[in-house]
Amino acid sequence: MFSPSLVREARVLYHFTVRHLLVFFNDYRNTLIDSLSWPLLTALINGYIAPTMGLPTWYAGFMIVGSAVALSYYVVFNLAYELTNDIDSVRKIDFEMCLPVRPQLIVFKTSVLAAMRAFLMTAPLPFLCKPVLWNSFDLSALSLPKYLLAFALACLMFGFFMMAVGGGVKSKDVMHFRVRVVDVVFFSGCFIFPWAKYFEASEKLGYFILLNPMTYAMEGIRASVVLHQGHLNYWVCCAVMLACCAVAYLFALRTWRRRLDYVPA
Repeated sequence: MFSPSLVREARVLYHFTVRHLLVFFNDYRNTLIDSLSWPLLTALINGYIAPTMGLPTWYAGFMIVGSAVALSYYVVFNLAYELTNDIDSVRKIDFEMCLPVRPQLIVFKTSVLAAMRAFLMTAPLPFLCKPVLWNSFDLSALSLPKYLLAFALACLMFGFFMMAVGGGVKSKDVMHFRVRVVDVVFFSGCFIFPWAKYFEASEKLGYFILLNPMTYAMEGIRASVVLHQGHLNYWVCCAVMLACCAVAYLFALRTWRRRLDYVPA
């Protein structure tokens, strides 16, 4: 039913995935505790101090979810930074490219593994912050299947995007790229305010913000958790993130082929 080469590739990728996950889960508890600091501080500030400044009660949950998405974004960026350093130094990636697996699948596998690590590190964080805020973090609008789907798509999008970065940016230019592109995409992607507020302030600005893929990650995930009006349509956000995954993957294949000079199967 399946060709021997396809079975062999699937077996190799399976063992690689299991090995990476075993290494990751070996220190998962400490990693999760380290990841909790930013959302926890966000919960305390926006749950107990921000309301005294007149901000709505839902804003604490809004920022907690945004902080979890932000962490997943920067977790994957750090993995891309490690990739660029590897290519410009010891080139461990050459070992994977020499395996009996098509290079396109190696790029896909690396992106998905980065997304899985980011998802496992950050998706639970909003719920771990719930006891700190209690009633100030209303989860009555939570749809867990929608939350998991949107968060997984966001992490995949980040994974493919950062794989493209890892193949297209040299290690000496990574920090310049972060300041000029990565941070700009993040802060202009509805991290602090919902998209409706941008559109309310300026229709042109609102439409411009829609060009930012981060907008759909923030809006889609928050639409499945936070109880307030004005989110972009959840399914539209998921569809756009899925399309961004495809575009970023194709771009990643191009950058990695040019960087490593491999022959596509």
